Amino acid sequence: MRSVSRPPPKLRAQRLNFDDQELVVFSYPVDAGLDGGPFAKLTPAQRQVAALVLRGLSNVEIAASRGTSVGTVAKQIETIYRRLEIHSRSDLAALAARTGPGPRLR
Repeated sequence: MRSVSRPPPKLRAQRLNFDDQELVVFSYPVDAGLDGGPFAKLTPAQRQVAALVLRGLSNVEIAASRGTSVGTVAKQIETIYRRLEIHSRSDLAALAARTGPGPRLR
């Protein structure tokens, strides 16, 4: 049986300015690995929220990292659960474990 490997996700570059110095940070997309299977039903923003949930972040932490309100994050998580036909964060983790490599947790 021949193994089919996926190409690695593309790096993203982000420019940050600190005290008149520019810093360029390279990172993989936070939702890397959540682009296939049942996760294909989600929008890119929902995949990003799902990946952050899988990393163990709280709704408050997700809202702060995305620059949105806690209410928006809660609504996105409800939508994710409905689209994936699950009911909890542990269901989301189980689904990610069953269906693919999941996000890179570093």
